Amino acid sequence: MNRSFTDQFYLFGLGRVQYGIASENRPDDYVTDAFIGFGPGYRIINTPNLAWRVQAGPGVRFTEDADDVDETEVAGIASSRFFYRINQGVFVTNDTDILYSDANTRVTNDLGVSVSMTDTLSTRLSYFTDYNSDPAPGIENTDNTIKASLVYSFR
Repeated sequence: MNRSFTDQFYLFGLGRVQYGIASENRPDDYVTDAFIGFGPGYRIINTPNLAWRVQAGPGVRFTEDADDVDETEVAGIASSRFFYRINQGVFVTNDTDILYSDANTRVTNDLGVSVSMTDTLSTRLSYFTDYNSDPAPGIENTDNTIKASLVYSFR
């Protein structure tokens, strides 16, 4: 959610939740990492075919580990959102988030290409990287995933 004040400056509100398996050794145990925050943002480039904006701010983070130990703490987030339209039917995005708190630092990056098939249907192929500075035992600190999506746009 964004509230623009000028063509460049805006205020953002952000909520996100990540929920997943704790480790390969404990496939029935899950972990939760949630954040809600707000702050200022700045549009570095803002054209119909090329856009790049950055934002950062404070918030609250809730984590729960596989042993049901939960923690709520002050956190901060810094984000970058990049969009480039190659032509009318193809565009590239690169979204990066850095989430910091005493529990750990989480960095995610999603680089994707979307191709329109119709006015309302498109395909998306993306490469997603998730880095955790303090992962659960048995989990690597970096996870890379290739994703393929079919996207329907409600216009």
